[in-house]
Amino acid sequence: MERKAVFGDNNKEPLEATHCCQVFLGALDDFMLKLLIVCAIVSVTFDMILADEEDRNIAWIDGFAIMVAVAVVSGVGSVVDYRKEVEFVKKRNETQGKKVVTVLRDSKEEELKIGEIVVGDIVKIEYGMSIPVDGIVISGNQVSADESAMTGESEEIRKAPFAECMERINEAKNEVRETKKVAGNRKHEMPSPVLQSGTSIAQGEGWFMAIVVGEDSCLG
Repeated sequence: MERKAVFGDNNKEPLEATHCCQVFLGALDDFMLKLLIVCAIVSVTFDMILADEEDRNIAWIDGFAIMVAVAVVSGVGSVVDYRKEVEFVKKRNETQGKKVVTVLRDSKEEELKIGEIVVGDIVKIEYGMSIPVDGIVISGNQVSADESAMTGESEEIRKAPFAECMERINEAKNEVRETKKVAGNRKHEMPSPVLQSGTSIAQGEGWFMAIVVGEDSCLG
């Protein structure tokens, strides 16, 4: 497909769990554990230096015991965390692989995995769906999006085709001229034609065209 060759697709590399050694090093990155390690080194050093000749063979045991305790605590914690991350990554990749959307291609509706979407595809807007790519609304019925995941904005944003958005903006400008009042913060009253990947549909239905996919999209 030419569009895929030029713009790429929405396929993303599967998540990979952090290596167990990195998890272990992360577990050691704790102030108390670092303090215990320093204390163990100091203990071994001074005990070996100050110990009598006959006791020097066992003088290192106290400091070494502290090191073993630190290793056991960090090791157990890192193993638990590593297993949790592996399970999370596995479920996340499985969930991503099962997600599908309805796409209009060659005048026919078909279900595609979100990784197969390419620029120019006409994607169906459905209530509750998570937007997989950046797009522009071409038709819609009372569509609004929850963009809090991307922008932090808690209020739902109305979505409409570009022509309808421009018409609404011109109406608002004329209203301001007629009333001779300065418009306040009315951004939530103005619809927007743009759908950002990573946001979700709060209500309504319609269709939008995919314009940015993969790593170049907001979610990417």
